[in-house]
Amino acid sequence: MCFFAYAWEERNLRDLLNKNSEKNKNLSVINVESVSNKTGFTKQTEQFEDYSVASADLSNYYVIREQQFAYNPSRINVGSIAYKDLGEETAVVSPLYVSFSTKKVLNDGFLWNWFKTTLFDAQRQRLSEGGVRDTLSFNQLSEMNIIFPTYPEQEKIGAFFKQLDDTIALHQRKSFSKVEDDYGGYNK
Repeated sequence: MCFFAYAWEERNLRDLLNKNSEKNKNLSVINVESVSNKTGFTKQTEQFEDYSVASADLSNYYVIREQQFAYNPSRINVGSIAYKDLGEETAVVSPLYVSFSTKKVLNDGFLWNWFKTTLFDAQRQRLSEGGVRDTLSFNQLSEMNIIFPTYPEQEKIGAFFKQLDDTIALHQRKSFSKVEDDYGGYNK
């Protein structure tokens, strides 16, 4: 049985996040992505079948670099949030998205998994505004509280859940592949 060596700390996200305000002013980034609740960051041409819903002028779009999050404020309730991992291509997203990074005290993997918890969802429901679609602004996100252990323990928790997610995804791909083999594919 594993016990944490130190007490967990409760902090306001306002103290732990940096809002991304980097715009594509010089038009140096042409890779336009959207945030999908199923696949995370997705090239718009892949999501919309060789069709881009991006504006002709990308100068107002946010630049998303490694180790940054982005979410759709009107669709975070269905999981439309993504994380740009190390080694992933820099992209731009619509100015309708909210983008941020963590300060050094909060591990990205730990935060990524926290977004999947009922603790996050309860606060999101309480702080969101709107009628048909709840909207969660960066200021509202910043009002949330998070409980977390020391950074090394956060790393271990984040790595554990990433390995678990990767294992689940692998088994889902194998199961889907087996169904296709059993039924001769879907395109016949």
